Amino acid sequence: MSAKNVEHKFIVPNSVEVRDYQINLANQAKNENCLVILPTGLGKTVVALHVIADYIAKGNGGVLFLAPTKVLVNQHYEFLKNTLAIDDIVLITGEDLLAKRKKLWINSIICATPEITRNDIARKIVDTNQFSLIIFDEAHRAVGDYAYVKIAEQLSGLDIRILGMTATLPSEKEKAKEICDNLHIKSLAERNDSSPDVKPYIQETDTEWVRVDLSPDMKIIQRYIKLALDQRYTELRRNGLRLSDNKSLSQLLNSRQFVLKQNLRSAKPLFTAIRITYALNIFEAHGITPFLKFCERTRSKKGAGIKELFETDQNFTRAIDLAKSAQA
Repeated sequence: MSAKNVEHKFIVPNSVEVRDYQINLANQAKNENCLVILPTGLGKTVVALHVIADYIAKGNGGVLFLAPTKVLVNQHYEFLKNTLAIDDIVLITGEDLLAKRKKLWINSIICATPEITRNDIARKIVDTNQFSLIIFDEAHRAVGDYAYVKIAEQLSGLDIRILGMTATLPSEKEKAKEICDNLHIKSLAERNDSSPDVKPYIQETDTEWVRVDLSPDMKIIQRYIKLALDQRYTELRRNGLRLSDNKSLSQLLNSRQFVLKQNLRSAKPLFTAIRITYALNIFEAHGITPFLKFCERTRSKKGAGIKELFETDQNFTRAIDLAKSAQA
């Protein structure tokens, strides 16, 4: 397809290519506090650019763009300097002395690290009312006592739009909900390589698949894993989820927003089904040892359904036992 460039009063001409999925995600993020979930390489920062340009055009407040490391926040700063048609953009990190930061905080577009932002808000050298939009990059970090959590708390109650961005959302229901609650997120906006509005921008590659039949022992293990997965699909359908029979990982991932917002009773079987699907894909593509290593890593984590899956699920535990026997 022939590439077109974004035309916007506050975006430098010929600096950004028009991509429908980025515009669609940005449009959702403009209307409510939103967590954008987009794989690495598909342009989360461009989505943020669209939202920033729109808020600048409204002229009702500044923008704070947070990223967890100096390297990453500097990348965002350089990107915005090259793509936003304004000069009022600054970078703030802990390397800047207090006197300098006091002057920098009055600018319109501020790229900053979270720790110094949290501390300067506490010092009351930041006028939080100056912001109309705050962007949390790597938003999956907003758990526990991470600085993002405190910043969102400090800004609670103000008329500020919040945009979170991440490449992946944790599969554990509790952690995903904690992130959304901590950042006051109202909706999820998710895309992946197979999304209809993303596909036109993905370069096709020629892949030659070589099919190798599983051994009889591996087919038995596969059958038990699939039985465990079937059990979750049955429960999810009983709870009202419309799932196709192909049991793809993408349809499970795309169901997370609906489940977390409107069907919480399905959270446990959904996130368990996601784990089982990952396990099945690893088993079929890479074999017994990677499958067992995945199970070991997953079992050590906390999350809805993990204990049940690895201790009381007869089908999945049987698959693990058979895999261990085959490996011996």
